Amino acid sequence: MAKANTLKVKADAFNDKVNTFVDKVIILGSKINAFGNKASAIQRKAFTFRSR
Repeated sequence: MAKANTLKVKADAFNDKVNTFVDKVIILGSKINAFGNKASAIQRKAFTFRSR
């Protein structure tokens, strides 16, 4: 029984690591999105400026 508990603790720890990693990826993804949005906003402004 003790072995099963140890395995569960290890599995939980691994699960936490995976969750943390997923969170980091999501945060990174939203940062990239925000950057992309800024870039396209700048492009739109530049385009409007040129087309005048």
